[in-house]
Amino acid sequence: MNFYRSLSVFGSSKFLSTAIIFSIGVITARLLTPEGRGIYALFFMMVGLGANLSNLGLSQANTYFLNREKVDRGILIGNTAAFVLASCVGLGLLLLIARTSGFLTSIGFGSNLVWLGLLWLATFATVVDLSFAGLIYGSHLYTLQSKNLIIQAALLLGATILIIPTGSDVGTALALRSGAVALFSVWYVFSFWRHVRPFRMSVSIPTFVKQIKFGSRNWLQNLIGLLNYRGYILVLGALSGHEAIGLFSVSMLLVEAVRFFPDTIGTLLLPHLVKLKDDRDADEFAAQTCRLSLLITIPIALLLMVFADWIVPFVFGVEYLAAVATAQMLLIGAVMGTIYQVMTRYFTSIAKQKYSIFAACISLVVAIGSAFVLIPQYSAFGAAIAFSLSALASAIVMLISFLIQTRLPVSSAVFATRNDFSNIWNSIKSQIGLRL
Repeated sequence: MNFYRSLSVFGSSKFLSTAIIFSIGVITARLLTPEGRGIYALFFMMVGLGANLSNLGLSQANTYFLNREKVDRGILIGNTAAFVLASCVGLGLLLLIARTSGFLTSIGFGSNLVWLGLLWLATFATVVDLSFAGLIYGSHLYTLQSKNLIIQAALLLGATILIIPTGSDVGTALALRSGAVALFSVWYVFSFWRHVRPFRMSVSIPTFVKQIKFGSRNWLQNLIGLLNYRGYILVLGALSGHEAIGLFSVSMLLVEAVRFFPDTIGTLLLPHLVKLKDDRDADEFAAQTCRLSLLITIPIALLLMVFADWIVPFVFGVEYLAAVATAQMLLIGAVMGTIYQVMTRYFTSIAKQKYSIFAACISLVVAIGSAFVLIPQYSAFGAAIAFSLSALASAIVMLISFLIQTRLPVSSAVFATRNDFSNIWNSIKSQIGLRL
């Protein structure tokens, strides 16, 4: 299956999954107050942060070692299983430190033991998903992953709908979604095992050390990337409160519409690039992917910006009308963030994560500095400005790094060509053919 056909298959299920996740955001915004929605967003931001802290880049390492290093799948599965078991304990210690140090209270999370237990459960399940996802993508099981995305979205949607008969309580909402996340994690591992058996599982310490050495570079850039993307919620929690988080999180749902294509294509890009034997082919394909992503995301962002005054109150409710300006500013940053989303996969494929890490660090410095200056005065809108400034910084650094590494002109990664339009059209025709 060629790259664009794989993109058509995976993209269709990814679109359906994203649409369902968006629906979950709409439902929680409607059922919970902006303050309740803020608590909900803060909780699952902590889940993402904890999972990324604990994963150590093993997901990307699994993809890389399975394809480029040709390590036996059984060894990688054994290493992953051992790592997941160890992370179970590590996560507990991490949350204990966060609670006793006062960090959770400082960002408005509180010290509720039940919520802390749910946080551990959802985070551990997410670590399992992340770790085994690298094996699924590395095995090029895109159809399996597509089905699993739909199953995951359906479980989360079901858990969200169950909020209605339980009285729209934020604590119940957290418990239901955490349970759905854990249930999917069990299914995810089982579905992978069913597709790749039989295999001889074993643990190799030398291979694991190499995996962590490779993955740690991805881990750092992913962690910084998450903070660049979601860290504003932590600052808002510390400086503005749950209602500001609620407004910001609803605005971010529109950003997901812009990030959808580069996120989808970027997911498939790493396994594809590591298979290419000619470095020049990889360079040119990465440039093509970047400009193709921009070609698609810019019109989407412009449409959402123009109609945001109508979309936000109609979809989420008049309680979120104050989020319109925030959403419009975030959309600008989302377009610029497309470049980082694509290029970071390229640099990972050639084991040059230093460029991604440098770009992410520059972006994080801009994000932290501007957030602490702007949020006290402008609240959620200030966070949106900081987000866009951070995205601009990372885009500039990534394009310069790409130029240094490949000697290709920056325009090759930004401006679409006639051939790009042809590829889009062929992909559409391919998808139509798949459905007929």
